Amino acid sequence: MKSHTLEKVSRQTGLSVGFLSQVEHNQSMPSLTSLRKIAEALECSVFTLLATEDGGAHVVRRGRRRTFRCPDHKVTYELLSPDHNRSRMELALARLRPGCATCDSPLAHSEGEEFAFVVSGRVQVELGNDSHDLEEGDSVYFNSCIPHRYLNIGEDVACLLTAMTPPTF
Repeated sequence: MKSHTLEKVSRQTGLSVGFLSQVEHNQSMPSLTSLRKIAEALECSVFTLLATEDGGAHVVRRGRRRTFRCPDHKVTYELLSPDHNRSRMELALARLRPGCATCDSPLAHSEGEEFAFVVSGRVQVELGNDSHDLEEGDSVYFNSCIPHRYLNIGEDVACLLTAMTPPTF
């Protein structure tokens, strides 16, 4: 990652320098929306921000996946692809509780493409001005520059397999 000051990241994200300092020193846990803003400002993925330095193995074992829980949205993400900066694609499992969304409002990435496959449950994908209801076995593919989010419209936890290129999550 490039060298950035807290002031520069604050200007780019709209987040206060104090808050960013707390995040940097593990004194505060930012929301997914804030993490995405920080990652975009630093030109990396959210999982890169959360990654630890333990090598760049290409095999990701089930019990060793990087996991991110977003309690305010009741969603859990598990990184299925290696969490290093050399990857051109990122794969993750998202588990979303009933009635919950992946983020407060649809978000767009600066570039790239995204794919999601519904492993289980029912979700609605908001994609620009459109929405699509998806059930187990359905998938969606789109330009990630379009603002988007997923909502669980079923009664059970929904599980999505997602792929993004370049890594942006």
